[in-house]
Amino acid sequence: MKKIAIVGLGNWGKNFVREFSKLSEISICYTKGDTRNLKWLKKNYPSIKHTNKYDDILKNNTIDAVVIATPIKTHYRLTTKALKSGKIFFFQKYLIF
Repeated sequence: MKKIAIVGLGNWGKNFVREFSKLSEISICYTKGDTRNLKWLKKNYPSIKHTNKYDDILKNNTIDAVVIATPIKTHYRLTTKALKSGKIFFFQKYLIF
């Protein structure tokens, strides 16, 4: 089973957590620390860890893929870093290997 990380826990991020948790193991979520989103994560998915450091995800060799659910203006920076780290990534409508 693929281990993935979700980047962003807004509306899309929460949807991705719900759906991807049916298909794979979500190891960790990255957010900047909105307390409402962290409470939601802890209440609904207590086994998923949280980080506010994106590099923690990229350096983690057990994570196969990254799901990016952040504002569009951040996609280039986040996806470039994911590609350089060798991660598969998904953001909104595209899956890129």
